Amino acid sequence: MNTRRVLLIFAALLGITLLTMTGANATEARKTYRWVDKHGEVFYGDKIPPEYAAQGSKEISEQGIVVKTNAPPPTEKQREEAQHQELLKAEQDRIAKEKRAHDRMLLSTFSTEEDLILTRNGKVASIDAMISATQSRNQSLEKSLTEMRATAAERERNGQLIPDKLRKDIAALHSQINDNVSYIADKQREQESLRTQFENDLERFRELKTAQSEALKRSGDAASAQP
Repeated sequence: MNTRRVLLIFAALLGITLLTMTGANATEARKTYRWVDKHGEVFYGDKIPPEYAAQGSKEISEQGIVVKTNAPPPTEKQREEAQHQELLKAEQDRIAKEKRAHDRMLLSTFSTEEDLILTRNGKVASIDAMISATQSRNQSLEKSLTEMRATAAERERNGQLIPDKLRKDIAALHSQINDNVSYIADKQREQESLRTQFENDLERFRELKTAQSEALKRSGDAASAQP
């Protein structure tokens, strides 16, 4: 191929490229927007006035056809609502994920309803034992407290000073007894919550087992129907 022919081909390709770029620029230049002012009048132009940009606009082709609608930017209230919806969906997804994990735990941990009931009874009995032990300690502490208070009252009647140690021991015993009463109340609430949780788990376990059985039955029926 001679040099003249190469130059001619190069010039032709360059011309095509320039025409394409010119056409693209011309298309960009011919972009027309449609907007409405505050009086409701419709305007057309290649640029939207800044004061009307927030209202949204439409792009019009040379044939007068709407080719694109530009929505107005969201308001502050809309952005807050969108953020609220995102947070709500994230929370719903988290709850659903935890529920699926809990379902898997139930099916992998317990084989029968009896297994679940035995586990519940064992945990309830364990809390019962802690409550009983604390109540026994409190009975002993209350007896000691009664004796100390009697000693202090006797000294007062005899006009004697109550030793600081005795006062501190009485206060310490009273505080420990109150702490134990609070501990017992907490454990009783924990026990009640445990019973409620296991009742819910038992109901959910039955639902999951029923769903499993139905799925196996459908699978068996489908296998039997195959030729």
